[in-house]
Amino acid sequence: MMTDFVSLGQMLPAMLETLKTDGEVSFVSKGNSMRPMLRDAKDTVILRKPQFTLKKYDIPLYIRENNKFVLHRVISVKDGKYIIRGDNCNYIEDNVKDENVVAVLKAYVRNGKTHTVDSVFYKIYCVLWCNEVSYFLRKVAYPKFLRAGSKIKRLIIKNRH
Repeated sequence: MMTDFVSLGQMLPAMLETLKTDGEVSFVSKGNSMRPMLRDAKDTVILRKPQFTLKKYDIPLYIRENNKFVLHRVISVKDGKYIIRGDNCNYIEDNVKDENVVAVLKAYVRNGKTHTVDSVFYKIYCVLWCNEVSYFLRKVAYPKFLRAGSKIKRLIIKNRH
């Protein structure tokens, strides 16, 4: 069966019209930058119009200067701009403004189950996975752990032969 795909850029006018009337839009997420929360081409995101200034842990759908759509998490707000990072990214964007934001995550659907951003489990995930200590450990300690594990594995294999 052939499925037709439409880009978000092509859908933008319809999305904005739906969001303007306090509607919701949903689509299957694409990319790995929000793993482990959102899986590439598997999970569906449900977005709504932002009705307030975004705050820490909100996940906006915004448009970069290169017209690329991005769905990443607000890690802080400074001088009227959002500091944003994907859950699976080490880099930040610090120049996202309200006018760049198209929508904000309301919920996501994984394996048929809807998870809202108001749930206790979601909030615990945000605090544990999206803090600076967690980012530091994933950026610095985890790669060293993987390299050490690879070296140990090679030594074990080498000593078996």
